[in-house]
Amino acid sequence: MKKKLSSSRLIKTLALMSGIIVLVFLLLKWWLFHYTNHGEQIAVPDFKGLDFMFAQQLATQKKLVLYINDTIYSETIKPGAIAEHTPKHGDMVKENRTIYLTMNATGPILVLMPKAYDVSLRQAQHTLEQSGLQLGRIEYKPDIADNYVFEQRYKNKIIEPGTQIPKGSKISLVVGKGSMDSHVIIPSIIGLTYQQALLALDSLGINYNPIFSENIYETAEDSLNAIVWKQSPNAVNNAEMQLSETLDFWMHSISSNSLIE
Repeated sequence: MKKKLSSSRLIKTLALMSGIIVLVFLLLKWWLFHYTNHGEQIAVPDFKGLDFMFAQQLATQKKLVLYINDTIYSETIKPGAIAEHTPKHGDMVKENRTIYLTMNATGPILVLMPKAYDVSLRQAQHTLEQSGLQLGRIEYKPDIADNYVFEQRYKNKIIEPGTQIPKGSKISLVVGKGSMDSHVIIPSIIGLTYQQALLALDSLGINYNPIFSENIYETAEDSLNAIVWKQSPNAVNNAEMQLSETLDFWMHSISSNSLIE
């Protein structure tokens, strides 16, 4: 009789344990089923151009999280609006995904002008980039100190270190050049990007004057990717120019459909 009762208890215990295991398995499956949203994804809305508060409401509706990752300043975007975001509009993401925003400041972002002179041209360019500034026009002058930076200028005026200026501003540099009366074969830079053209001309020590079309360049990257469509003097039959001369070249946006004479 005792053996029979003991056997019955064992069966009940095993049955209870099996039931608990099945229940835990079902609960875990249910949790995973809902936590992963069945693999469903959400198309990221277009937050660009929206105020943060309105974008936050839209993100809440879509069960997304917004995070301000960077700030820029552009006159072509409404102050305080979202300039860019990652992931981008239309990308498929899961619920609670963080969307990283780049906001447009309500006014110019100011940085301190560094000391980008009394150093080599390469060092000066690195210093400007580290401070959020751009290398503008390079003006060469005869001097035995080749590629040595003597002056830094902003809007054609000498600018002292520590002066506050808008982030992304272009700084012109006055650089020494050993022999300005020597000649160099005029390179063809038509079809190159602005950045490629500057590298080509700088490597030859040629003064240059970039002329941009009326297209709006929202960011520094837009300017760097603009395309050269015309230059003067032209590169024909191995023609030469003096290093003291200036090569003019005209730029247009990479998205332009037509060229402006």
